[in-house]
Amino acid sequence: MAERRPWSADQSENALLAIALQDPSAVDEALALRVSADDFGAFQRAVLWKGMVDDRRRGVGPDEATVLERHERNIGPGRPFRDFSELALVVKNLGRVPSRRENLERYVESIKEYRSRRTFWLASRRVRMVSRHPRWLALRRRLSVAPKTKRQGSWS
Repeated sequence: MAERRPWSADQSENALLAIALQDPSAVDEALALRVSADDFGAFQRAVLWKGMVDDRRRGVGPDEATVLERHERNIGPGRPFRDFSELALVVKNLGRVPSRRENLERYVESIKEYRSRRTFWLASRRVRMVSRHPRWLALRRRLSVAPKTKRQGSWS
């Protein structure tokens, strides 16, 4: 079963990227709040964020032109974007996302909250998978039919 992403997490990621395109100093503020590309649930948006952070560290403010130029190498089979038109559409749609600079901290909180939920969900999924493993099931059966000891009160 595929994991469902909450609408608010998607919107927060989009809003953060949109604000970063409008105001490059927002990248610095988000970095101060410890946002990383690993916090993003959508791979395409994580790649875009990483590029914006790298551009900002070089002293270039992210804008549509630099984002499109930077991610030309991320186009093709097995890469984040199938073709240039997909990349251009994603970046163009970021400009249409309703976002407010004052809400940047809330967007970051939403992204971080989703990351912690996703981490917990993946860990619980691993535990469930391990508990269904044949070796684990055999061990559980052996433990459940083991003779009771005197300490457990089975002997008189």
